[in-house]
Amino acid sequence: MALGNGGLGSNGVLDTIMHPDLLASLNRFYPSVVTIEESTQTRRPNGEIVSEWTAVPNLTGLRGIFAGKNAAEKRGAALTAQTATHVLDLQGYYPDAVVTMRAMVYTAVSNGLSRAFNIVAVVHDSQSEQTRLELEEVSH
Repeated sequence: MALGNGGLGSNGVLDTIMHPDLLASLNRFYPSVVTIEESTQTRRPNGEIVSEWTAVPNLTGLRGIFAGKNAAEKRGAALTAQTATHVLDLQGYYPDAVVTMRAMVYTAVSNGLSRAFNIVAVVHDSQSEQTRLELEEVSH
């Protein structure tokens, strides 16, 4: 039995998981807007070192799904540390995001304010299509 035009195996629409026209509607599934920042240290005239956070150029205006996570503790050999309290699934693969950075997250429920979160872990999917950031809220 031969496959007709547009059937499976013909490099047609049926061979893709998602129709290309649906990509434009993905922003509603990724409602949070995120900017990843890195710390740069400067020295004041009196010698005091000050950290300033600046946006990483290729990691601004990212779209993501932001959610709380059950807080937990992880026991290590020398100490017990709290693990991430929030997760952020980004719409895309961002290998430049690392744990020394922080995420400024804007959500519709944050009353127009961005909230700062330290990046605790960066996890990529096996297809290099998405990035998950595990976060802890900055309290200072």
